[in-house]
Amino acid sequence: MATVLVSFIGIGQNPREGQGTSMTEYAKIKYKFKAENVFPEEELENSIFGSVLLQRLKNMNRKVDRWLIMGTENSIWCDLIEMFSQEKQDEILKAEENLALWSQIRDEIDFKSATKLTNETLEKWQKILTWNLKNTEVFCRIVGTASKPDSQQKIFELLLEFIKSGNNVVFDVTHGLRNQPIITSFALMYLRNLRNVRNVEFYYGASDLQGEVVKLDFCNEILEAIESVAIYKQTGNYRQIGEQLEISESFKSRLNYVAYTDETLKPRKDKARMLLNECEKEKDSLNSLKNSLSEKLIEALSWANEQSNALVWKKKAEIAFKREQYFKAIALLWESILIAECERFGVEKSSDYVAKENADKRLQKRLKTSDFWNLKKLRNAILHGTTPEEVKVLKAIDSLKDFTDIFDEGKRLFDEILANET
Repeated sequence: MATVLVSFIGIGQNPREGQGTSMTEYAKIKYKFKAENVFPEEELENSIFGSVLLQRLKNMNRKVDRWLIMGTENSIWCDLIEMFSQEKQDEILKAEENLALWSQIRDEIDFKSATKLTNETLEKWQKILTWNLKNTEVFCRIVGTASKPDSQQKIFELLLEFIKSGNNVVFDVTHGLRNQPIITSFALMYLRNLRNVRNVEFYYGASDLQGEVVKLDFCNEILEAIESVAIYKQTGNYRQIGEQLEISESFKSRLNYVAYTDETLKPRKDKARMLLNECEKEKDSLNSLKNSLSEKLIEALSWANEQSNALVWKKKAEIAFKREQYFKAIALLWESILIAECERFGVEKSSDYVAKENADKRLQKRLKTSDFWNLKKLRNAILHGTTPEEVKVLKAIDSLKDFTDIFDEGKRLFDEILANET
């Protein structure tokens, strides 16, 4: 899959005129990359951190297909030539048309200049950079300061344009105004799901730390944690939360089994309790992020400590209802009532089909109220597509309010059955 490098470029620190190639004395720094996997630590020098990051990725045999560089009209776009050696710079600017374009950009990014730099001019510049860089296509875009909504939207629009489905993203947060990478970070959180971005890596070239290159893997861990908790919150599936804990292989295999049986409405309390016990045992050894995730997993598996199987199903029905999973909610509530009836008569295998069928028959004989019949017919209409004759049930198919009324009646009926009041 393609890899996209995303960077910002600022205005430098020490503007100067007429001295050498750089117009800002953007300091050359020896950036120190730590060892990673089989690749040793490495020191690369340049004034543009994005260029040394690009070189580091290439040295790690990672092809970068596109490099998107964003900035303002006054960003030091002409200094991008600094990514090349002095010999290469001289070679590039020896061509009159290249020198003329570089000089035009240099003049137009001057704060005092009446002429403003445009994306059209930068497109010509990026072609020169791409031609000489080889194997990586460079895109230079003016987005503004990101201090106003229209500028923030431009950043997002460019990310949408250049990041395609399944891409990997490497984000260089080193240069530019601080609010620019903040906006971009949040946009990338969204794109991870919208565009199925496989991986997002954050890098910071810290000049204040003697050129230490900080790979912000923790940012990616937080993104994954956000997604896993959001999935649980919206669907009830807690598997991704548990996978992030990375407790053990046996934990992972049990997790996958429990999550599967839970989703197929065959929850295994014994296996779930094993997960809970392991979570409690390992909790103190986890870092703060994983510890917070373990708390959420413990919450998700709390049903395993419930003595009554009927109550497990009822709680799951209520949770599904809150998540607007009405198909699942009505199915679970109906099952909870049958299991409650089994428990009322001391039937050990309350989840057995025959046991629940017998419970249904007993309820039909014993109950004359509409609560039971409305719930059953609504459940059949939703799960099996039957057409009910009762007006209230018909309304519930088209109206959430009427659905809620029958659902609440079903919960009250459940409580009465479990309390042996019917």
